[in-house]
Parts: sequence; structure tokens; C-alpha cells
Amino acid sequence: MKMLDARRKLAIAAWAAAWLIWGAALPADEYTNLFTPMWLGNPPKEERSGKGWRQSGLLQKTFDVADRQISQILRDHGFVEKNHTEKTKDMKKSKISLWSRNRQQIIVMLMEQGIGETLFSWGVVTHGN
Repeated sequence: MKMLDARRKLAIAAWAAAWLIWGAALPADEYTNLFTPMWLGNPPKEERSGKGWRQSGLLQKTFDVADRQISQILRDHGFVEKNHTEKTKDMKKSKISLWSRNRQQIIVMLMEQGIGETLFSWGVVTHGN
């Protein structure tokens, strides 16, 4: 029963994250190169329509290293972490975090994929001006 509740909470959190960025009007290219240092191999899948995650892909980094580096990149650009939720399922970690700078917000999702591999997605949150 606890596992079902944990799955339900993770599913709700992922759905809420996607809902927040759905239909977002993204600033021109302000965020285009924000996470460029993270990509070592294949470039991320990019979505500029505002109908999903802005970028998503696989990082060749452990979950903890990816989390630290992403957090540092965002702090270096003036963002402050406002909230996050972390889960561990079947020994794999996941995290959704909300970052804010002035009136701008970015949501980041990390999911441990395998040894030294982390799935990564991020998007810009808007509030329908």
C-alpha cells in the first residue's frame, strides 16, 4: 500500500510539473545555452513550442553529480531553489525542483536511469500573464 501511495505521489508531482509548463510562452533565447555544459554526448531533445519540457535528454553523470552541477549552474545565473521533492524507488533516485529568479521560474526534473546515467528535463514556468 505504501508503494502505491509513493507511486501515486510521484505521478501527481510529474503531472503537476508538466501542467505548470504546458502552454508556456518562452522567452526568445534567454535559456537556450543555460545547461550547455551538462551535455557531453548526444544533445538534448528540444521543444520550443511551450507544450512540454524545454529540453530533455540523458546525462552521462551520476544522479548526485548531475544534481550538484545543475544546482550550481542555476545559482550562478541568479536562481534560488524555492521547492523540491525527492523520491527513491527500487534504489533509483528522482527529484523535481522549482527555481526562481525575480519573476522567472524554471522547473527541473532528474531521474536516475542507470549506473552513471541520469535523465534530465527542464522547462520555464509561466503564470499566464
